[in-house]
Amino acid sequence: MIRLGVVGLGFIGGRHVATIDRCEGVALVALVEPDGQRRLALARDGVVTFASVEDMLSEADLDGVVIATPSHLHAAPTVACLEAGLHVLVEKPIATTIEDADRIVEAARLHQRHVLVGYNRRHSDVVAKAKDLIGRSLGDLAAVNGQWTVRKPGGYFEQDWRRNRAAGPIMINLTHEVDLLRHFCGDVESVSAVGTNRVRRFDKEDVVAVTLRFRAGVLGTFLLSDSLLSPWSWELATGESDEFRATWQNCYRFMGTEGSLEFPNLVLWRSSAPDPSWMHPIEAEQISTRRADAFLTQIAHFRDVIVGQSPPLATAWDGRETLRTTLAVQESTLSEKTVRL
Repeated sequence: MIRLGVVGLGFIGGRHVATIDRCEGVALVALVEPDGQRRLALARDGVVTFASVEDMLSEADLDGVVIATPSHLHAAPTVACLEAGLHVLVEKPIATTIEDADRIVEAARLHQRHVLVGYNRRHSDVVAKAKDLIGRSLGDLAAVNGQWTVRKPGGYFEQDWRRNRAAGPIMINLTHEVDLLRHFCGDVESVSAVGTNRVRRFDKEDVVAVTLRFRAGVLGTFLLSDSLLSPWSWELATGESDEFRATWQNCYRFMGTEGSLEFPNLVLWRSSAPDPSWMHPIEAEQISTRRADAFLTQIAHFRDVIVGQSPPLATAWDGRETLRTTLAVQESTLSEKTVRL
């Protein structure tokens, strides 16, 4: 039985706790929560609560730790756990600065422990199936178009910190999309982006349009917003959360010389003509795949990483490069120049 601790008990931390309870082969044995009254409320048989990561590391017998603190507080507890000889699942993004990401990468290397970055989408069955289809059914992949365009409710922005640039959709939401794009298309060579705050007039961006050039030669565009009402986003396309009413509308399109793929609901477009072109019919094939809880699959994968059965699907270096690309998008919107990575 793999013994896990969870640090940070907000919304995502709570979801990890509930997921660990449902996963075979793992047991929750420790929680870290600074607030004393909340620690008492969280206490339960077999689980010890601590006020700090240091207390947990000095007293608990653990194999791995899930870090679910606010993003800017990821580095210190992650490095401390790695130094204590533990494997770590750290929520996305890995950090908010390259310097902190580098600290994590170096600590993992130095102490020979694994870091799994919490890009839970990578653990979805549709992602694995899409990667296979892109590799064998589209010919030469040359272009990708995607969008994440939603309208967050007004109450979301009542807290002042959610109105500033650090809490804009680039830093809060684009990280998932960049990770998916890198997973499918490889590392990014350069980005060019423009943004506006004309919708809500806060300090942060409202709408961002991004152009990406990947090292493999693929070109991509992405439209991002947290202020526009639309049916096109990962959450609405997949129905992965009961919080959002699913629209099942695909929000990505991968295009190659022999076919194209709508994603994440996997519609494959191809032609049976010997020389396919727009002069011939293009047929759509709905690709079936099973639906699984990606958070549960992720914890099961973390268990396998800890026991040495599998390398991390999203490594610390992946997390660093996704962060670097995301920061480049933000830099490009501010400078109005192309940023090379």
